[in-house]
Amino acid sequence: MNNIKYELKALIIGIIANFLSSIVGFYFFYRTKSVSILLDSLISLILLVSTIISIFVCYSVRQKETKVYPLGRYTIENIFVLFRSILMIGTIIFTIIEGAYTITQFYSGIPININLDNKLLIIYGLSMTLLCSIILIAYKLLNKKANSEILKIEIKASLFDILSIIVAIGSLLIFSNVSFLKNICDIGDSITVIILSIFYIITPIKELINQTKILTDRRRNQDYEKEAKAKLKTLFPEFNFVDVYVAFNGNTHVFYISLFPQENLDYNTIKLYLNKIHNHIYNVYPESLVYTLLSEDMIHNM
Repeated sequence: MNNIKYELKALIIGIIANFLSSIVGFYFFYRTKSVSILLDSLISLILLVSTIISIFVCYSVRQKETKVYPLGRYTIENIFVLFRSILMIGTIIFTIIEGAYTITQFYSGIPININLDNKLLIIYGLSMTLLCSIILIAYKLLNKKANSEILKIEIKASLFDILSIIVAIGSLLIFSNVSFLKNICDIGDSITVIILSIFYIITPIKELINQTKILTDRRRNQDYEKEAKAKLKTLFPEFNFVDVYVAFNGNTHVFYISLFPQENLDYNTIKLYLNKIHNHIYNVYPESLVYTLLSEDMIHNM
């Protein structure tokens, strides 16, 4: 089973688990009318949609040649992250507005219809934590074999989802059971969702900015790229380095390298050398991403 198959297997497990999480979330939202639970449900739905899209990203096709934006076939992965960031930001803004509206209604004397029953909250919290943990464990185990950038993104999203569920349910239970907070229990849910949303929105905004920079980045660092290419040729004479393109994702250096062996090498030897190339770049730039492709084409032709 190759890396793509491990990646697809993990994503299919993610689709099933996120689908169940969405159903569970919307059911408990119907029972409790909690905006916090609605936010979790919508995030699970977004993760479901983005995971389905991830499968198509695995089969990324060659892009039309563009000498100005030389990201090659990797562009589709950047577009995927950009798309999901926009979805996440839109959802979070919606729940902030909903929470603020509920607080306004409360102080205007309008009754708030919410049912923060301890039993429902605990059942919801445990079931969602279990489902998210299954996704997280499956992604981590299979990514050891797949070594997929997409799965790394999904792992971070799943971990954040677990933490947010624990914080949300814990906060709702506090508002429901601590005596001096019972006067604002009806808007405790809205306060919780606004606080959670502020933390939620930081990551997708960073992703949106970084991916926009990558997708609009031009070859502004040609002298730097030539220097990096010359250094790699010296260190690894077994390969012909066709092209080295360097982009900047925030503080992270992103290297796109096309190369091919000078002589016939078996698969394991090539893989060993590629690992050495990656490790060399990681040692020089610890905060970096490296994409290597065995090809005789320039990056912008891929």
